[in-house]
Amino acid sequence: MAATWTVLTNYTRSVQSVQALTEAAPTLNTDGILLTAVQSIIPVLTAPASNTFTGSGSMLGYYWSDALARWVRAPRSDDTMSDLTGLAEGVLPALPVISGNGRFAWIASGIGVSGGTSITLTLICAALQDGGAI
Repeated sequence: MAATWTVLTNYTRSVQSVQALTEAAPTLNTDGILLTAVQSIIPVLTAPASNTFTGSGSMLGYYWSDALARWVRAPRSDDTMSDLTGLAEGVLPALPVISGNGRFAWIASGIGVSGGTSITLTLICAALQDGGAI
């Protein structure tokens, strides 16, 4: 299943994605979160209702380059799920944004949960360089 991305109500720069436990790489130039003027992103992961993360798997980073007009793997932004073992919801380390252009997406790879077939990823803009609405 391809990840679906929706903008959070009242937070026009933050997005949410429901993903399979292993997801395909992003393909659309509207996938992920827009990086323009963003300083950092806080990733919040949520397991299915009444379930927890087992600690297995990773979130894989991808960068949309406007110049290349395609998604490119960003392996230095990958993170493992071990810190979320036993939690129903948790925050992984904030992602600093070095280049404020293009888009960023985190994609599930082998995520373990105690039950269910999907997770919810929320990417929250923690700071905007232009002071605009998050």
